[in-house]
Amino acid sequence: MLPDTRRAARLLGLSWAVAWIVVPVSGAWVSVIVVRLSHNAALAGVPFALLYLASLLAGFPSGYLMDRFGRKPVLIAGHLVAGAGFAVGGAAIVAESLWLFLVGHFIGALGATSTYLTRLAAADLYPTSQRARGLGRLVFYLVFGALFAVPLTLLAQRLEPTLGQSFLALLWGLAPLLSIVSASLIARIEPDPKETGLLIQSLEPPPPQPVVAGARGVPWRAILTAAAALLFAQAAMASIMSVTGASLDHAGHSAGYISGTLTVHVVGMFAFGPVIGVLGDRFGRKALLYTSAAYLLVSNVAMALVPDSRIHSLSLLGVGIGWSFAFLGATTILADAARAAHRGRLLGVVDAAVAVSGGAASLLAGLALGLDGIQRVAQIGLVLSFGVLIAAMLASGSPRPTPVPSPTLPVPGGDLGK
Repeated sequence: MLPDTRRAARLLGLSWAVAWIVVPVSGAWVSVIVVRLSHNAALAGVPFALLYLASLLAGFPSGYLMDRFGRKPVLIAGHLVAGAGFAVGGAAIVAESLWLFLVGHFIGALGATSTYLTRLAAADLYPTSQRARGLGRLVFYLVFGALFAVPLTLLAQRLEPTLGQSFLALLWGLAPLLSIVSASLIARIEPDPKETGLLIQSLEPPPPQPVVAGARGVPWRAILTAAAALLFAQAAMASIMSVTGASLDHAGHSAGYISGTLTVHVVGMFAFGPVIGVLGDRFGRKALLYTSAAYLLVSNVAMALVPDSRIHSLSLLGVGIGWSFAFLGATTILADAARAAHRGRLLGVVDAAVAVSGGAASLLAGLALGLDGIQRVAQIGLVLSFGVLIAAMLASGSPRPTPVPSPTLPVPGGDLGK
């Protein structure tokens, strides 16, 4: 008998949503904080480069530990380490220490890397024919977390005169509490999602080309093109997102406008997840990669041609939507290709590779912003967007997943993750 996957899916979604309350805040303000502390706009991309460096270092170990010990312990540890990093960052803001802030940011990024594999735990809860929809439902939870970013920023600004601390220090001080809540939600999941994944796998027909250590016939084309699409999509998004806060702050926009712009971007990343998931299960994963390329290309062209903050904000929304198509499409392809016992290592390796591209793009974007402004950054994003298109063109055919009859796999799709 299968465990209650609906409860597990809800707890995974809620835990990630709580953690993501501070993500738009951090995304909007880390570059601003670094520029203010260093008095050098060219360093705007450094915190995002550190984020991706942490992902490079922690991606594979997190996946390996998940395969070895289960999903829950690694996710709980990740949330707690991320909270500790935010605590250090908050102290650094109060002390006006650039280096201490970067250290705290790096520690938090190491923990966040593990929590990013929440999508791996969610993939374990669904059969192949329903996996894209399941992942789409998971990321939709993040919208609710992101929507709290603007009111949270405004509340911190109101409390600033009363408490005598920078509103940024207050925001960073709240993050550890949210991390503890997220960890406690993960702790309530029973059994470990890995066990559920192994059970579902035993009820499904084996994939024609499973990914196992030393196996011949590994579907390398599907894996490599999916990884490449995710790599270029992440780099295209990181190049713009990493410097948006500094760019808008330099243009004189308010804190509410900056946080709102990044919140809209995050909403674009996740709000359409359920719809994208249905499209992926119905029309195939490759169609999602083509759609991603279209959104990214149009958004970066608009930002490169029209030097206007409103176009910048709308284009950032489009970049978020484009990234979402690539994220769900590529993640589902990778999860489909791997057996449950090896998914952690596969996604961990891909996350590490993606981290290299994101970190390099962030550093390059910071230099471009300091030298030539946001339009030059958009041109970089445009070039990277063509990488997503090429990966989609090279991807092997992605037929619609074959549904498994319910007598063989008693997991009703309408009940999962609702």
